[in-house]
Amino acid sequence: MVKWIASVALLAGFVYVAIYFGDSDTLVADFEYSPTLDSPDQDQVSAPPGLAAADQVLICRGAIAHVSGAAVEAITGTLTEAGYVVAQYRAEDGALWRRACRFDETRVSLAFVLDEGGVSVWRSPAQDGDITYTLAADSVTVTRLSPGIDPQILTLARGSD
Repeated sequence: MVKWIASVALLAGFVYVAIYFGDSDTLVADFEYSPTLDSPDQDQVSAPPGLAAADQVLICRGAIAHVSGAAVEAITGTLTEAGYVVAQYRAEDGALWRRACRFDETRVSLAFVLDEGGVSVWRSPAQDGDITYTLAADSVTVTRLSPGIDPQILTLARGSD
């Protein structure tokens, strides 16, 4: 019988993985991952040119409504000096949730806001679905596409709270 052994360790913000074959003394593969290596300055971001602060907040509220199930009206948000939006809402159990949003030309990325300040790792479309936005003269449409789920589409009036 062939035996494979995997070893996983978390140390100082890095995840180390080693895979061994046979009697555990033959290393087949190893790698390390650090979220901060993928985004060295993840607490400083910038939105695409021309995307107004009010639109960023509105898009973020729509994106968080998609992933949380909270009503857009229950979500508040502000643009931070670091260039991302921090939005918050209360869950049905009374817990306060805070998420951050950053933007590229058509997509929204989400992260959790940390109690000590800053944000967690920016999440990928594989984790939250592919969240995109489009702007029209009087509205913003936020769409979430996830495998196995019907597309979720929210159209929100610009200038509304």
